[in-house]
Amino acid sequence: MLPVFWDWTKFGLGFGLVCLVAGLVVTLPLLLFKPLRQRFSRSNYDVETIGATALVITLLVIGLYNHFGAKGV
Repeated sequence: MLPVFWDWTKFGLGFGLVCLVAGLVVTLPLLLFKPLRQRFSRSNYDVETIGATALVITLLVIGLYNHFGAKGV
């Protein structure tokens, strides 16, 4: 039982870290660099919308990888 729990914990931790990194890669440049921040402030998009879109795309990619790549198909 402990090995199964350990495998589940490793997958959950890795999955959470991948989602966190994807969100940071997308949103941090918009917040840290002044030219990007000025251009972003003039646009109609919110940081939350961009971050949520990146998270959904990351979840889809991970799901597709787990469905097709992890099974060896």
